Amino acid sequence: AHAQEPKYIALADAAYGAALAAGGDVAAGERFARAARASLLAGPDAGSVRLADVDGLLAGILERKGDATASRQLREEGVAIYRQVYGAGHPCERSLVAELAAATPPRAGAAEARETSPARNPLLPDP
Repeated sequence: AHAQEPKYIALADAAYGAALAAGGDVAAGERFARAARASLLAGPDAGSVRLADVDGLLAGILERKGDATASRQLREEGVAIYRQVYGAGHPCERSLVAELAAATPPRAGAAEARETSPARNPLLPDP
């Protein structure tokens, strides 16, 4: 009976979308994942962990597309759902928090500082 529930169909559609995006068809993958998310939001499972799962998958697609802002927003929404349903520290919540941390761009100026700093020979004493 579970396999016929809309929340599982939506999750499967979003996973298929993520697979399409990973295979190079980001536009089609995004369409599948967005449709899956919309179907969850329109039904009784709008606050379920399946929506958080779909949000994580769609966030990965959007990150692949280069839309870091939308990707981050979806991951934050997914973390909020996981915390509400499972509580902080649950493996699903921790996983999405780790994805958020990994996707966060380095602080401003960090890349420039690395690029302009002279290479240091670790065998020589510090100046």
